[in-house]
Amino acid sequence: MLKRNLLKCALLFGSLLVLFSACKKEDIVLNNGNQLRYLFLHLQTAPQSFTVNAGTDQTIEGTQGTLIKFNPQSFKDGQGNIISSGTINIELTEMYKPGDMIANRVTTTTVQQRRLQSGGSVKIVATMNGRDVFTNGYTLGFRQPGFSTEPMSLFLGVEKVDSTGTRVQWSDEQQQTVMETTKISTKIYYLFDTCTVFNWINCDYFYSAPDPKTKVRVTMPDNSYDLGNTQVYAIFPAINSVSSLDDYDAGTHSFNLGNDNYMLPVGATIHIVVLSAKDGSYFVDVRKNVTVSSGLNIAATPVASSIESIQAALSGL
Repeated sequence: MLKRNLLKCALLFGSLLVLFSACKKEDIVLNNGNQLRYLFLHLQTAPQSFTVNAGTDQTIEGTQGTLIKFNPQSFKDGQGNIISSGTINIELTEMYKPGDMIANRVTTTTVQQRRLQSGGSVKIVATMNGRDVFTNGYTLGFRQPGFSTEPMSLFLGVEKVDSTGTRVQWSDEQQQTVMETTKISTKIYYLFDTCTVFNWINCDYFYSAPDPKTKVRVTMPDNSYDLGNTQVYAIFPAINSVSSLDDYDAGTHSFNLGNDNYMLPVGATIHIVVLSAKDGSYFVDVRKNVTVSSGLNIAATPVASSIESIQAALSGL
């Protein structure tokens, strides 16, 4: 009798394992924990991996053109000692377009809510034998489509963690400024000779929108969309800028830019992106080439979509 019962339990357990394995990972995570968090885990860019030798001159280049040059003194350990030999592992994530920034939850606004015009953002992580490596300085170049005389500065990322995951804004302190692009061979960069940190780094300058300006509101179909399951973004393509509409009005179930620093110039062209995860589904609404008018209020109509469809929508921005 005991053997028979044990056999039945084993068969039942095996059936449950088969059933669990047959479920898609996406189905499992959508019904456990914060669904918006898992949406962005699917969307975020997989970092590129490189290895370099400490104590030598080394150069790596990302797939989107980011140029990183290390020198013999570039790497140090947690105690500040120069690492003069051994293999350093570098992970690089590049975010040059608004769609890439949104996928990685990066906006072009600062902690003090000032808008930035972006020349690109990166995340650089350096490790050796599984331990974080730090830097004394290296050269960092953000590749550009053409020559520019707009002054650009380095801004360091500030992570904000909540139930929906990690979002990135930028410190208001400028680390280094270059006055124009530099041409190396056939490629053009904003080239910073001495970058002294790893992690989130942005190539930007402060932007001041011309008057007249207005707030922008995005109204959802109903109050089932809120800050816990929905993110709304305004893209300003003329300056490669992305702002998150984080001011939510439950009474009108609408999102807006909130701070006066985020107001947009009347007549400007923007894109609006709505991403949501609720009720076991993902939703997206993308409105491209919207002309800003005074008191603009956009009625969003999010549509249930696959991860692949959302990725395709973001890649076109």
